[in-house]
Amino acid sequence: MCQSSARKQPEPRKRVGGRGRPVGFASWNVRSLLNSSGPIETAVKENKSKCHGAVEDRKLDIVIRQLKRYDIEVAGLQESKWFGSETYRVEDCCVLSSGRPKPNLNFQRGEGVCLVMHGRGRDAFESGGCQWTPVSSRLLWCKLKFDHEDGTCFWTTVIVGYAPTFRSSAADKTVFYNDLQSIIMSVPLDQSLVLLGDLNARVGDGQRPGDDVWRYGAHGSHGIGICNEAGKLLLEFLTQFGLTLCNTWFAKKDIHLQTWKHPQSQKWHCIDFIIVRRNDLRQCKDCHVIRSAECSSDHQLFCLSFVLPKPVARRRPVPGRKRFAVEQLQCAPGASEDVRVVADCTRAEFCHRLAEGLAD
Repeated sequence: MCQSSARKQPEPRKRVGGRGRPVGFASWNVRSLLNSSGPIETAVKENKSKCHGAVEDRKLDIVIRQLKRYDIEVAGLQESKWFGSETYRVEDCCVLSSGRPKPNLNFQRGEGVCLVMHGRGRDAFESGGCQWTPVSSRLLWCKLKFDHEDGTCFWTTVIVGYAPTFRSSAADKTVFYNDLQSIIMSVPLDQSLVLLGDLNARVGDGQRPGDDVWRYGAHGSHGIGICNEAGKLLLEFLTQFGLTLCNTWFAKKDIHLQTWKHPQSQKWHCIDFIIVRRNDLRQCKDCHVIRSAECSSDHQLFCLSFVLPKPVARRRPVPGRKRFAVEQLQCAPGASEDVRVVADCTRAEFCHRLAEGLAD
């Protein structure tokens, strides 16, 4: 009985350090992550129902499941309302949290930002030495190092921000933008920068009179709505540091740019943004809202597909050509005998090397 020889299937090609598939970044205001008791890593949702044995997922697990479903590897979350600044391990994800200081009595929760990373995002965070800084309950930043297979690397600084709302005082807004300015100025110009945030500003569609000042700079040629005072302040800030809004550079339907619905007017607006350097726009493949993502929030999940740049191949240094003292081949009239001897020797050496070069 003859055996059928099965042809060996070739092994699938490995992707080179994230250079093939884009990295998914996202910004999402989840409103709150307060529905668990105990440590974050092992916490379970408080079951207030009378049905014994009912198992319910906590808010953080739902958010992580949604991020994995849509292949979001680095996500900035706003309004977590957690206290303190900690690093958590939830399943295979790394969660960085920055919130208000832990109080003793009479505490009031508010703000809070988180950064959730898994897959290549978590690997890049660990490869970069787990560098991150909780600035305040509205800002945190970290460094990601994406390693390529050929030994090169690509550094990216990710900032998560939650700007004060319209009712906040001018002092709070000034403190927020001053802290954000300090972070941006600390990032080297040769490194990429990605800002994920709910900035509570409306930048408009760029088609109104006077909006052409920002066009093709901080603001692209697309957008929705009308620009308000907070939007003008944001555009001036971005122009100062050479940053731009990814939301406004892709032609989309309004439903794919709307991130928040006003509770009173029931109108949709875009107040969640993903911001990069203008030089990095070529790496942005797509930017849109994922409307099917759900975590009991009135904000939509806004994502960006970011293609990591390929490392530039360095050219081998070309050895410099040896220069001959051509001015010594001819002697000035009336030159001494010593000068003529040196000229004859130089001429002979030049003719000899020239003959060897032509022979090769």
